[in-house]
Amino acid sequence: MDLYKISDQTWEDLILEKINFDFHFLALKILLSRLRLKAKTNSSPQSIRGSGEEIKNLFVRFKNLPAAQRDFQKILEYKGVANENIV
Repeated sequence: MDLYKISDQTWEDLILEKINFDFHFLALKILLSRLRLKAKTNSSPQSIRGSGEEIKNLFVRFKNLPAAQRDFQKILEYKGVANENIV
């Protein structure tokens, strides 16, 4: 799972709800909900950037889970990097 194929801006757009997906990985759904709520109270660039790092760390930690891989693939396809091996 190559997280560098997805720009920091894309991770930030997920947090700022500029991009929305129907994710299946429960941990991602919970984390994203928490980070979106946090962004509404503190939308500083440092806070948003840190939240993006939290999402990346979640994918690193659970990269072998099928649900995490499918959700990561959704983000890759959105950015036009489809049909690549993500593991």
